[in-house]
Amino acid sequence: MESIIPRKPNAQGAGNIKAMRHVLPVFLLMLLLLLGVVQGHVPLLPSPGIQPDAAVQIEDANKSWAAYALLPQGAIHYYRFDREAGQRIHLEIITSPQDPAFAPGFVLMGAGLPKGVALRPDIVVPEGYGAVLVNGSVPDDAVYEPFAPSAYRKLGGLDMQAPQAGEYLVAVFAPSVGNYGLVVGFEEAFTLEEWILLPLRLISVYRWEGQSLPAVFAPILAVLVAGYYFLNRRRPDLSQPRALASLAGLLFLGSCASILYQMTYALTRSSGGEEAYITAIFAAISATIGAAALYLALRGRDREFSVREKVGLRIVGVLALLAGSGLLIGPLLTIISTAGGRSRAADKPADGKARKPKGLRGQ
Repeated sequence: MESIIPRKPNAQGAGNIKAMRHVLPVFLLMLLLLLGVVQGHVPLLPSPGIQPDAAVQIEDANKSWAAYALLPQGAIHYYRFDREAGQRIHLEIITSPQDPAFAPGFVLMGAGLPKGVALRPDIVVPEGYGAVLVNGSVPDDAVYEPFAPSAYRKLGGLDMQAPQAGEYLVAVFAPSVGNYGLVVGFEEAFTLEEWILLPLRLISVYRWEGQSLPAVFAPILAVLVAGYYFLNRRRPDLSQPRALASLAGLLFLGSCASILYQMTYALTRSSGGEEAYITAIFAAISATIGAAALYLALRGRDREFSVREKVGLRIVGVLALLAGSGLLIGPLLTIISTAGGRSRAADKPADGKARKPKGLRGQ
């Protein structure tokens, strides 16, 4: 049962609100600057074509895409894209460190390319097309990708200008079964939609690496369980809106834990790692967002949020969406938690009685 005794203004709480007003703009600027330098391949998870006429279409061969797929024993996967004469063609073949012996290669086919290249007899070369063969060679070390975070091995690549305008085909082959990634394009940039959906697509990329679903979600689940235990003991009286906002905060903290786990997992399987500080910044952003959401959710004991708390939570939700934190569920919960009910006036105590202005107290 909630107390009906008016509470005194919390000077520390007011100070925290003022501090957040100064911190949030700086935090938002840091996030926008970081997003401006984000580089990486946009993940594709296609159903690969096993014949040239069923090849996967790459719409923009300038943009850097990474098509992740499982290549069955003896199978060939086909991709296609269009180029004008003189335009750059950039291709790479990558694998997971989980498959150290798997060595796929690829063939680029198109008009104007050399003819008479010796290929596997089951690779279909369209009439009038030439070919360039790139056999995969397993390197000694894997490469650390800070923005995912993940690790991969680069087995081979091709960078050239298109000799003629037209459609080009890529055939991926291997002597054995395994997971591969075909990188097409060179401009590493994300649209807003691609960036927002990236955390969900990375789940499939981590599965491609060989991780199990329980392992992928273990850090997030650990934070949720620990957070539920803590809240159930310390704040069992939480209203539904504050409980939803608290759950959003835990999901943001779970994203931080997941980023740190994936960073550690990738660094143990790759060399270098000089750019790991970029990954750590993303983890710190998720941690800050989670702390802000929990602070706003737990700072009061009123059932409904004040107007300021609602605004703060919605700002936190937008920042989380831009930062790729909370698996989309967290930002959604911040909106749901502040959508219904009446807003409590920020300048009134829980009993609804207006306080006297400071200058009139004691008169």
